[in-house]
This record gives sequence, structure tokens and C-alpha cells, in this order.
Amino acid sequence: MSRRNRHRTAVLAASTALALALTGAAATQVSAAPAPTSAAAAPGLDAPVGPSRNTSFVTREGGTLRLDGEPFRFSGPNIYWLGLDENVGGVAYPTRFRIRDALDTAAATGATVVRSHMLASTGDPLTLRPEAGTWNDEAFATIDYAMAYAGELGIRLVLPLTDEWEYYHGGHRDFTDPLGLPGEAFYSDPRAVSAFDEYVTRVLTHVNPYTGLAYAEDPTVLAFELGNELRGMTPGWIEGRAALLRDLAPRHLVAAGTRFGIDPDTLASSVDVVDVHYYPPTAQAVLRDAAEVTASGKVYVAGEYASTAISDELLDPLVDEPTVSGMLFWSLFPHGDRSGFVPHDDGFTLHVPGDDARMRLRVDTLEDFSRELQDGRAPAPEPLEPPLVTEVLRRAGVPQVTWRGTAGAAAYHVERAAGPRSGWVRLTDRAVPASDEPWLDLTEQRADAASTLYRVVPVGRDGVEGPASDPVRAGGGDAVLVDPLEDWGLTSSHSDGLATSPAGDESAVVARAGDGQVTWERPGTTGLELLVAARGRPTGPSGTLRVEVPDGDGTWVPVDTSLTRDGRDRWWVRTGELPEVGRVRVVWGEVHGRGPAARPVSLVRAVVRTRAEVVAGAPGAFAQVAPADGAAEVGTSPALRWEEARDAAYYRVVLEPVDGDGGPPVTATGLPGTSWTPPAGLEPGTTYRWSVTAVNGAGSTVATGGGAGFTTRSLPTAPVVVEDFSGLDDDAAARAAVTVNPGGDPVVVSLARGGRRDPAAADDRALALQVQPGSAGYAGVSRDLPEPQDWWGQRGLQLWVDPEDASPVTVQLVAGGGYWEAVVTPDGTGPQVLQVPFTDLAPPSWASGGGELELGSVTQVSFYLAGTSTPRTTVVDSVTTYL
Repeated sequence: MSRRNRHRTAVLAASTALALALTGAAATQVSAAPAPTSAAAAPGLDAPVGPSRNTSFVTREGGTLRLDGEPFRFSGPNIYWLGLDENVGGVAYPTRFRIRDALDTAAATGATVVRSHMLASTGDPLTLRPEAGTWNDEAFATIDYAMAYAGELGIRLVLPLTDEWEYYHGGHRDFTDPLGLPGEAFYSDPRAVSAFDEYVTRVLTHVNPYTGLAYAEDPTVLAFELGNELRGMTPGWIEGRAALLRDLAPRHLVAAGTRFGIDPDTLASSVDVVDVHYYPPTAQAVLRDAAEVTASGKVYVAGEYASTAISDELLDPLVDEPTVSGMLFWSLFPHGDRSGFVPHDDGFTLHVPGDDARMRLRVDTLEDFSRELQDGRAPAPEPLEPPLVTEVLRRAGVPQVTWRGTAGAAAYHVERAAGPRSGWVRLTDRAVPASDEPWLDLTEQRADAASTLYRVVPVGRDGVEGPASDPVRAGGGDAVLVDPLEDWGLTSSHSDGLATSPAGDESAVVARAGDGQVTWERPGTTGLELLVAARGRPTGPSGTLRVEVPDGDGTWVPVDTSLTRDGRDRWWVRTGELPEVGRVRVVWGEVHGRGPAARPVSLVRAVVRTRAEVVAGAPGAFAQVAPADGAAEVGTSPALRWEEARDAAYYRVVLEPVDGDGGPPVTATGLPGTSWTPPAGLEPGTTYRWSVTAVNGAGSTVATGGGAGFTTRSLPTAPVVVEDFSGLDDDAAARAAVTVNPGGDPVVVSLARGGRRDPAAADDRALALQVQPGSAGYAGVSRDLPEPQDWWGQRGLQLWVDPEDASPVTVQLVAGGGYWEAVVTPDGTGPQVLQVPFTDLAPPSWASGGGELELGSVTQVSFYLAGTSTPRTTVVDSVTTYL
């Protein structure tokens, strides 16, 4: 059965299994293998997680991996947070949605292996081993689910067992600090070693209730890694831990690695996989390390490399090189539970399909590389799942739609219907990316239309549309909150007897024997809709579910509900119009007996309606701020700013040239904030007029004065002298003028007599760069400019060079705080002028961030030369811009 069908039918199976489990005593420790979840599902219904596609173990044959007798090579992400997250509201267990979405996204890009720190789980109250002598079995829940879901998708896992670093999920010092030992004693003190071995044994012998397999028996695990970036491993410690893993999990591979470079002790050990990390990576470094690792009979895997370096330049040379078994980038993050994507601030975050054009190019390159490595054997992408509308608010009377995205979608369309029997009208003239949400409905409509429905349609990267979200009714001035009940974050209270359970592509809340309740508290609540799964009618005389609201004295009283079937064993329970109460709750009645006769009811989704605030009139008065009226010498990409207008839902800007020579007028609408930058640069030396209108559900207000005018700066008439080296007196001054990149090959910097102006003049100055042989494959020097330079309006950069060969030169700038570079190749040897048009500049693959090239503030110029097998000199002089 497809995931889409399971999305519709799996909920009750999970409810049944969990309801039965909750009627007994809660286990504090896994002591025996429970039956797989699928065994607890009722006939004809799916289990919460489907059967694993991973039925064979990945094996090693010398320096290569094999699967079912065929070579196995892979590309994939690091998703370190699958067991315990830090990125959403502090340290907490990730929701099942985020786990599914991340793994679905990985699969959509062609990944067949994921590396995750989910088993490095010590030292925090939410980890597996909160402190010495304690154990938290509840922390297995997300790990179990992630491992089982990865198996369903056919994804293999590389799992570090501890960490060098003291991050939130713990590391090796959690085994030494309680003993009063220094961190390095982790590898030598028998007590610390024994504590870690006990931890590893307990983790690997834990039985996953979704699969019925101990972690040590699950072929979904490609390799157990001794730890993440461990420094200080000794040969004896490596061999002892490898022996323990082979005793516990004899069919699994053992991996080891350090932070940077290759730990020679791993090459001389019995481990199977050597894990190397790169920030930044180069194809030359990867190929060099892969050759060294495989020559020792080990499998080479780049366990981490900067996602910002994903490029054809890096990956193309690796496709046909069998010594490179796997490349795992750092790191992938999913859609958020409510909207958008989960953020992470380390500079190497990858979202799919990408936050900007640069990231989208990296995603496309990654997908091509993943499928090329698999030689056409990659599984077909899963079909798109429906998104979920999570909220429809009224921003100053204008409907605002927010949705949770779906893996594999590139963008979304928003549609509206006048009622359940009306046709759907597409409101978006182009598919909008998830980063554009929340989305404002700017179309004309009746504010009191009681039956208005909204839904969202995903569009794949191939342009094919997927299934629409379930519609959400948001008419009559309603504000609507949709709670998918992945956690308790949107509720105000719930009974201890309730639990959330994964159910296919959704979650479900179930109650054990006895009453249970979930309460939502929102001012002006006018209604509640519940999507439930149940065998038979969940409400009424034979049902167990009821909805209650407080009366005047705070006593909870039941309210009438209607019941509508929504597919097999799924129902919508809806209240009528409520008297704008502040709280509403759903209550489970007594559950009698066991098995299907117990009629377990699970809550899949809740829709809470509130009365939106009514806007009394048009937005208040406000003024435009910048550029000021009459301003001159304004940049061609100005940020237009204005004051906030009271009760504004959004703003509309009109920008047009005064004399008609600056192009057609530009209009932007639906702007939620108080600033806007034109998407294309304005014409230099041109006068423009701009006006802003604030809009809400009751009307509109034009900014005071009706507009303002400004004139853009004219193009420069002379080039900028960047550096002519005329102030250098000797070799020491030349060396002090530049910084040699410490990661590249050695460079001898000296003063060259003569240069572009007069090569024969002894008093002329230039910079001589002699590249020495090395292993990096490049050598570079940087010149920090004494003051930021303004290169706006210039066409490009030029430099006089006298190279000893025609090797390419990479010219790099730091402009507006970002890195930009281009490669230019000399025309043979001898003196010549090289030109680099600014249109050729692009951010290097390893650089984070994005945006436009900002030439108004250039602070550094660098020159990178190719590596060499013999010393080679290039003379550089007279670096200027040109018009």
C-alpha cells in the first residue's frame, strides 16, 4: 500500500496497539523483544510504519562496500537531531512529522544513507543515559521511529555512539566527569571504558517495537561509528570497542574517524570504514584521502563535508572513482511543524528545494550526483504527500493562510471555494515557495461569507502537482487553528492517561482505560472540529467521545455535535456555533474491555475556531521615511522604508520614473513589513517617484503627502586604483602586505622590481608570488584594503600579471561582507593584463549566505594560483577596476 493510502488508514492500527499497551503497567526497561507493531494491527489495516526495504546487510570487500553482491556507493545527508532536537523551542524530542519529512526529503534527493547522532545520547534529562547509573527508556521512542521509518524508505544509517564535543545530546565526557576524570581518560581508565561499553551494550540490544529487531540485528544500520570526530583514540581502545561491536552486532560494519584528516591508528586497526570530515572539501583532498584509506584495505567515506561546497567542481571527479564509497554532507533540516523550514545557524544548513537560487542549484547538483553514484539503480521518488493548512487568521480583516509543507514539493498553489459544493478557484497566478508563507488572500471577497474554504496544492520540482491539503473552512470572519497533535504545544492541558502515537504519516492521541481529556484555550472560541479514528460511531449513546465547554460557574458541560464519516473508520466530529467561550475540550469516556470490542478512539487532528478581531476602519495615517523626498545620489538598489500604519494588513508600493526613461512603473503588493527593495536595479542618474498605500479589510490609506521623489547616483567616470604596490620597499614589506592562506600550498612572497608601468625601471614595484610544491592543490594570498572601497558602477577588475605558465588564476573579493570569485586564465606566459567582469563573479561553493553582489564596500582582494610540482612564480601589479 502506498504512503498516501496509509496516510488515510493507519491511524486506527496505532490507536489499537497503543491503547492496549497503555492498559498495562508501563515498562521502565526493555527486557525482552516485544512483538512488531505490525503484529498488533487489526486485519486489513496498516501498521504505523511499513515493512523495511532493508532485508540484506551492507558488507565490505576490501576497500569497497557491497549489497546483494553489487557495489554499493552512496550520497546523503547528516541529520544529527533525529533522536533529540535542539532547533525547535529548545532541547526536545522531534515530532514524528519532522522525522518523516527529513527522511522523505533525503530520499527525494536520491539519498540512500543518512548519518545521525541519535545514539550519542547522554548527559541531558531527555537522553538515553541522563547521568551515571540512570536510564531513560522514553528516549528510545523517537530513535525507534526514525530507524524504522528509514528502513521503510530503504535508507541505511551510520550511527556514532558518542561525541568528541559537549553538545546538548552528550559526549564522551559524560563517562569521565562523574568519575572525576579528565576527558582523555575515556580511552584508558577501566571504569570509564566499562561505563561506555555498558552503554553501548544496552543501546545495541534494545529491541525496536516497530521492527521486532534489536538495533544490533537491524540491517538498516550500515555501520556503528565509535564516535563523532573523536580525538585521542588509542589503538587498544579502538580494537577493544571494535571487538565489542562485532560481538554484539557481528553483521554490521564498524566505522571510526577524527575531526580533520585521517587518524593513522584507524588505518592500522580492524575497523571497516574510515570516516573523514572536510570544511571546506576539495575534490583533490577527497581523492587523495580515499586512495590512502583504500590502500590500507578500509572503506573510505566522507562522513561530513560542508553543504555549501556542493558543486560539479567537487562532485564530478568523484563519480567514476570507486575508492570513494560515500559522501555525506552537513546537514539537512526539514519543514517546520507549522510552516516554513526549521532554521539552523551554523552556515551549512540545507533546505530542499532551497531557500535561494544558489541553494536550489546545490540541491539539483546533489540529486544528480546521488543518482549517478547509484548507476541508475536509485528508487523512484515517492509521490508527493498533501500539505497541511495549519492556520487561517485575519490580519486586520484580510485572510492569511499558513501551511506545513511536504517533502519533495518545490512550491504551492493556494485555492479557495465558496462552499463545499462549489468549484475551487486558484488564487495564485504562480506557484509560491514555502518561504513566501504565510500567504495573504488579496482578492475581493465578502467578509461575512460563512462557508469559505481554503486548501493548498503542492507542486513537485518536475512541475507535477500533488494531492491537495484537506480543506479548512474559514468564513464569516473566523480565525482557525489546526492542531495535528504531533505534540502538546498548542493545547493548554491534557490528562496523564493520554499519549501521542505515530500513525503512518500522521500522529494520533489515544487514551488508556478511564477518562482522558485535551483542552484548548483561546479567547473567543466559537467551535471545534475533531478528526478521529474509531471502529463504529465515536459519539452518541454507544460512543466514548464528547466535547465540553465551561458554563458560567466553570462547570464543564457537554455540547451537541454532528458526525460525518471521512473514509474507513475516520470521522469528523463538529460542534455548532459556540458562545465565544475561552476554553473547549474533548473527553474520552470509559473504555471497557480489550481488543476491538473496546472501541478505542484516537484523535488525529483538531480544528479550533475563534472570532477574529473586527477592524473598525481603514488603516491609520503614516508617512514615507526613506529615501527622503528630494534625496540625491541614492543607490540603484534602495531600500524604501515607511512608518507602520495602525491596523494595516499589508502595504502596496508603486515606483515609477518621473520622465519615463527609467523603465515602466513597478508595483509590489501584499508586503507585510515596512520596507521593500526593488527586485531589479534602478537606472543610474534617474529621478523616481514612489508612493505607499496601507490596506486592511475595511479600506486603504495612502501615505501622507501622496509620494516622494529621489534621484539615483550617476555612473562613475574614472576607475578605482585598488593596489599598485608602489609603497612597498623590500621583501619584508611585501610579505606584510598580504596574508598567505594557511590551508593552501606554501607561497614565498617577495618584492619584484619593475612592473606594468616600466618593467625595466628598478624603482617600480610589484608583488612576486612563488608557489611551492604541496598537497592542497592551490595556493593563495589575500590583501586587506586599508579602507573599504566603493566599486559601484565599475564593469570589472583588471590586473597586470607576468606568469611563468598559463595556469588559471582565481580572483576573490570580499564585498558587502560576502565572498565572490571568478577564474581567469592567462594567455600563455609573459606580461599581460587579465580582466574579470563583475558579472562573472559568483560566491565560492564553500561560502554561506547569498544575495546580490554589493560593490559599495569591498574590503579584501585575493589571488589563488593552482598547485604545482615545481616552484613557479607569478608577478602581480597594478590592480584596478575598469569602466
